[in-house]
Amino acid sequence: MSFIRKPLCQACGTPMLVALDQEPLCPACQEPLTASSLSRTRAVGLYRGALAEMIKAYKHGDRLDLVPRLASWMLASGKDLMDQAKDEPEAPLLVPIPLHWRRQLKRRYNQAALLASAIAKTSGAPLCQDVLIRQHFVASQKGQSADQRFANLYGAFGLREKRRALIKGRRIILVDDVRTTGATLQAAAEPLIEAGARQVDALVIALVPAPSSSYLASESRQKDDDASQFDAPIQD
Repeated sequence: MSFIRKPLCQACGTPMLVALDQEPLCPACQEPLTASSLSRTRAVGLYRGALAEMIKAYKHGDRLDLVPRLASWMLASGKDLMDQAKDEPEAPLLVPIPLHWRRQLKRRYNQAALLASAIAKTSGAPLCQDVLIRQHFVASQKGQSADQRFANLYGAFGLREKRRALIKGRRIILVDDVRTTGATLQAAAEPLIEAGARQVDALVIALVPAPSSSYLASESRQKDDDASQFDAPIQD
């Protein structure tokens, strides 16, 4: 498995070869035109190898027995997101990415909701599963470009009005399984920020980094540790 360890980009969570600053940003997140409603993303590892197979088995093979292990890894990897800042009157609120009813009917469960519930149960963090609603169905985006994904997901999420008071002035942690381009998380973060959330972060199992990302340069360093990482505790 390719577990993500420091140094990593403090915004998107992508692993980096070196970090010259205490809070480094990868080249993509340093772009002046990069604007996002999402502040930070943290992930257990890269979407490949054994971790990718576990996620596929969980999502499409009914391997719900994997939830406790995946959730514990996410909790360790997202420790800096989960910690309550001194200036925060309330702990961060866990909000799973909702599925459209058509997809949930086919899959029979929302994988993000089960992960969020397990994280909340272990950590004691507050959880609300009905903050967001899918406003329209989006077909599988496999093979589509980042621009196409963002365009397809524009306006895909809405906010339940009864939850507006709950999120106003609060930090939200979105929970999902995989971040590919970030389009889904970005689309989900937008209505939360518009409704007054002070900050929106994201916690996922795995990242699909862009081919140009700095993790490719650190491939040899990660390979040396793959065998020992499998049973080693996750480093935050």
